[in-house]
Amino acid sequence: MRVRGFTLMELLITMLLLSIVSIGVSSFVTYATRIYADSQAWSESISQYRYGLQRLSRELRDALPGSISVGASGTSQCVNFRPIVDSGHFIEAPVHNNARQISAFALPCCTASNCNACDMGQGLAILDGYSVPAILPKVTASSCSGGVCTLTLDQDLIQGDFSVGKRFFVAGNSVSYCLSNTGNLSRTANGATSLMGEGFGNNLGGCDLSDRDNEQCPFTLLPPSLARNNVVKLQFWLTEAGQSQRFAQEVQVENVP
Repeated sequence: MRVRGFTLMELLITMLLLSIVSIGVSSFVTYATRIYADSQAWSESISQYRYGLQRLSRELRDALPGSISVGASGTSQCVNFRPIVDSGHFIEAPVHNNARQISAFALPCCTASNCNACDMGQGLAILDGYSVPAILPKVTASSCSGGVCTLTLDQDLIQGDFSVGKRFFVAGNSVSYCLSNTGNLSRTANGATSLMGEGFGNNLGGCDLSDRDNEQCPFTLLPPSLARNNVVKLQFWLTEAGQSQRFAQEVQVENVP
């Protein structure tokens, strides 16, 4: 009994079909792998973006009103501000017979007799609108009675209607967030610098702070108006897989004088 096998033509056709299928499958696998790698790269970049920007946004919202400034520092663009350590309401500032004293309701950190436990060593701000003095007065002594405290400062206050809400703020040391021309976002406070993100693609050379719609400026300060407080516009460029994407958000300073 003779068994018939494959002819040469049938083998060639089979090999050709298998080659076509193999090429299709390998192309699909390669494409799927590239998509996965690109998505992972974008996910890592966005996670890094969120880490630094969420902390920056949170700190800006609680910054001392009027203390925020934006500008160039060497080869970097920076936003600078002073955080609020504590705040309260004053009754009289300054008191009528002493230009270096204010009368205020006791803060939670005050005791029945004084506010020595409160961290007021960096300065106390009583704002005239949104104007912050270059040198904040520091509290040198305090005395409390019946929930009202008298705070003695190291410099005179100017008589005036400082605040509609009669608020005062205890300010902390200055904090700076800077984006370098190499794409690194860093935070500097109390002499220590921490890396908050890297790989940002802003063209700092094309940043013009006088143009509030400039898309290359990482930080843009919008002045207060009757309807809102200061607003800081944040925008950063990320580049992955040959594509660039701009991420922008506005942060409003929540505290008011």
